[in-house]
Amino acid sequence: MDKDYLKNIGLLFLRVAISILMITHGVPKLEMLLSGNAQQFPDPLGISPVLSLILVTGAEFFCSLILILGFKSRIFALPLIFDMLIAAFVAHSGSGFQDKEPAILYLTVYISIALLGEGKFSLDGFIEKQMEKKEGGNINS
Repeated sequence: MDKDYLKNIGLLFLRVAISILMITHGVPKLEMLLSGNAQQFPDPLGISPVLSLILVTGAEFFCSLILILGFKSRIFALPLIFDMLIAAFVAHSGSGFQDKEPAILYLTVYISIALLGEGKFSLDGFIEKQMEKKEGGNINS
């Protein structure tokens, strides 16, 4: 196996694994949002509990689903980076490192995804391959 293939398998594994783990945090927030209990959600930025919950749910649930697909992963990692920065350094600011560590670990992975991209085994990789085929077909026609 060549290094490029292994790198792309690694990116696929990283995207899918971290997203599945994060979705387990996003599902209860989605349920809270849909049940109408959003007022009970913490508001660490002072923007309202409802808006905070909407933004966190969007990041943890919906952005994670998009990361699994590998669509514009660098862009969709950004809300998750912001979410984990807030979780680690605002929501848990008064806590010890042990409470901040999970958010920092997620943050590390999301920064890596933002820097490295989604890899070839992704929706973007598939679209790029189809575009190359189409462009190649037009040149030969």
